[in-house]
Amino acid sequence: MKANLTHLAAFLTALLGGFASTLAAQPTCDFPALIFIDDFESYTPGALGPQSIDWTTWSGMEGGDEDGIVSTEIASSGSQSLKIEGQEASGGPQDVLLLLGDRTSSHYRVGFELYIPQGSAAYYNIQHFENPGMEWAFEVFFNADGSGSLNATASGITSFSFPHDEWFNVDHIVNLDDDRAYLYINGQYVYSWPFSAQANSPTGTNQLGAFDFYPTGTDNLYFVDNVYFEELPPADSGYYCHTAIPIEEGTHTVPELACFGGYDYLIHGFSIPRRAESAMWYSYTASADGVLSVASCNGGADTRVWIFMGDCSNPRLVGMNDDRCELAPNDDEYASYREVPVSQ
Repeated sequence: MKANLTHLAAFLTALLGGFASTLAAQPTCDFPALIFIDDFESYTPGALGPQSIDWTTWSGMEGGDEDGIVSTEIASSGSQSLKIEGQEASGGPQDVLLLLGDRTSSHYRVGFELYIPQGSAAYYNIQHFENPGMEWAFEVFFNADGSGSLNATASGITSFSFPHDEWFNVDHIVNLDDDRAYLYINGQYVYSWPFSAQANSPTGTNQLGAFDFYPTGTDNLYFVDNVYFEELPPADSGYYCHTAIPIEEGTHTVPELACFGGYDYLIHGFSIPRRAESAMWYSYTASADGVLSVASCNGGADTRVWIFMGDCSNPRLVGMNDDRCELAPNDDEYASYREVPVSQ
């Protein structure tokens, strides 16, 4: 990418498309390591805990009212899913844990598909410890009116919505090495924060313990399917927003794109093809008011460029481009060019 960077305020990043990926046994950029996957098809309908070493309950007592229910009512794939339903105004009695191993290092993607019937609500949290109740890492609420909220670092963020009566994805990137968490709901970025924080505190233990699926009241009714947990390669320099490479004005060479920083594209709400999950991020700070120009013209590659202002927790998209370089005579057909006004 050739980048003529001038007069950029605060923090900007440029994103270029990359490659698709496939699961395998070792955590590499091309082949993340699958740790756990569950579509609930191998279980007998009824109590989940006695049938799985990965699922249990808050109290550890399995097979009773506290346990998850393998249901044939609805499924995203196959014919079965996990059903969570509130029976008491104060919440419960179900309280279902998916054990994630009390992990203290490495880089993970973990999530599931969720279905919430019209007029119903849902809730889950992540615990820092498999032994529950010690630290709530964060909480996510799906309200009956279609609004949602995230409770993390003692700050309530209410910036997402979700659809009723259809399956949608709930996705997390948890980077324990760099102490970062990312939440995506239905393909949209919600927020990023230090994973060591607790739901009601900015400090806590940087450890990935367990999912907790719990109905917070009688209006809670939801189904979980296609749960996944995989280890990603380390978040090396430039591959993610929070590891963006600081650069000065001039020409910079982008290496072959190989990792998952393209997940950060969800920050701006665009839907990018799966082959663009890889990315390279750069940051630049302006010293005066002016115009920032970013170009990959004559770089010999098919590129896409996004420009953000702010920090990685909540950046603001200020410009993007795919093929503008082809407008110039004899220039690259698929290269990118974008200018944005900036202030100090």
